[in-house]
Amino acid sequence: MWKQHKFGEKKEIYGLIEHGSRECDTLTVFFPGLGQAMSEKNYLFSNLRKVLAESGQTCVQFDYRGHGDSFGELGDYSLQTMIEDGLMVMQDCYIQFRPKTIYLIGNGIGSFVASRLSRLSWKYFSIQAKVICISPPLFQYPKASDLFSKESLAALEQNGAVDSQVLIPGYDYYTLSDFDNSQYEFVTSLGGHMLYLHGQKLSYELIRELDQFDLKEELRTVTDVSVLLGEHDTEGLRLIKSLPNAKVYILNDVKYFYQHPVAMDEVVEKVIKLVKQQTSCLITKPMHTVDQGDK
Repeated sequence: MWKQHKFGEKKEIYGLIEHGSRECDTLTVFFPGLGQAMSEKNYLFSNLRKVLAESGQTCVQFDYRGHGDSFGELGDYSLQTMIEDGLMVMQDCYIQFRPKTIYLIGNGIGSFVASRLSRLSWKYFSIQAKVICISPPLFQYPKASDLFSKESLAALEQNGAVDSQVLIPGYDYYTLSDFDNSQYEFVTSLGGHMLYLHGQKLSYELIRELDQFDLKEELRTVTDVSVLLGEHDTEGLRLIKSLPNAKVYILNDVKYFYQHPVAMDEVVEKVIKLVKQQTSCLITKPMHTVDQGDK
């Protein structure tokens, strides 16, 4: 059974906890993409939580500050604050559950957050967290000066944050006819979606951080990492070969999981196999996804 929970000293981070059985000693925490609420696109994380709950697993979903139900606006926060939020959630849950194994599952930019937190997990809890990355952005991003107009970057620096539509103009969310392809791919690779991101601000600090962003190098520091990549993510599949520590799983006929319902089913099935299943809390029901969720 899940319940709502507020994390952090100021209770600014909203989330929910699915309480597992006492026989299971694992904790699974989900990290959504840029601008996404805790349920993720097409309720992916909510579906995963529900299936894992059938085996008694303890799972946590939460909104970074500036996202979803949590405190603040997106333009007030950055990649660093996402990492800080994730750590606060993990500290709270560690005190509650004292897990022996921690799984950190991230989509898009959430893959970076999960990877960084795997190192902090050892520092704070003496647990070598296991990381599962869904469509991680492995390529080196163009510099902001090459990706965005001079005028929009000047406005961003002057104001500290601007509406994402200033940086990434466009209105045709269905055929993308008036979007710059490189800008669109930038957002999509981070797990963001223009239809949801427009109307929200992006901060100067976040764009500055992404100028230095290199998830491929970050993943080199992770001891136990599994990566789910779409069959059509040719760049990601090429770059992952330079990470011999990564276990790679392919999603058929897509680049991103939300491009076909079968791919979403594949994500759920592969993640379930990766998450530890103790003999006393094995899944007995057939694995499936649903098309709607409570969170």
